[in-house]
Amino acid sequence: MSKVVESLIRAVCGESENCRETMQGIYKYIIRLEELIISSPKPVLNRFEPPLIKNVENIEEIKKALPEDVASDKALLDYTLSRLLVNEFSQKIEAANLSCPICGNYPTLLLLDKKPTLSFEVVEARSRCICGYERVHERFMCPRCGSKGREVFESYVTRRGEVKVFRCKKCGHIFGEVDRDGLSDKEIQGLHFALRLAFRDLEKSEGGVENPD
Repeated sequence: MSKVVESLIRAVCGESENCRETMQGIYKYIIRLEELIISSPKPVLNRFEPPLIKNVENIEEIKKALPEDVASDKALLDYTLSRLLVNEFSQKIEAANLSCPICGNYPTLLLLDKKPTLSFEVVEARSRCICGYERVHERFMCPRCGSKGREVFESYVTRRGEVKVFRCKKCGHIFGEVDRDGLSDKEIQGLHFALRLAFRDLEKSEGGVENPD
């Protein structure tokens, strides 16, 4: 686990050892699963229509290459299929609406990419679905319902600003925001999963987060 990931998990959990252990455990499990996904058969589609996960033809072939605990768990199998589809088709398909063209879900993470120019630094936001599909995204816009403006969100931030969490007042959608900060695709997947499960506790926490406004 990189120092960047460790620091982000510590920022979210504060002094809670149980929180850190839980998030680290989730992160490590997803990293191991990502290794299995890399060696799995490529997905074959019976038609190229979003969400692509509904059109995978060789599911049984893929299941046979996976451990039983993954192949028999619908959530883990769907995750595996969506990751395989992202690896194969993310550059060949564009989103027609706010839902993901790969898995059909909505983004739950915003990644901030800092791009220096001659005079100042530009920050580009990209929304990321749990399957790993990314697209350029307008900041302070809900990834689910499209509502815009700072006033639309209940917002929380870790004390040093490493992790921000937003909850849309219109539709209730919750998503996080972090700097990409050189994280690899695999590291982002592990962190994304850990953060999603921490969102509920993070909302209610009185010691780990504070309202940035």
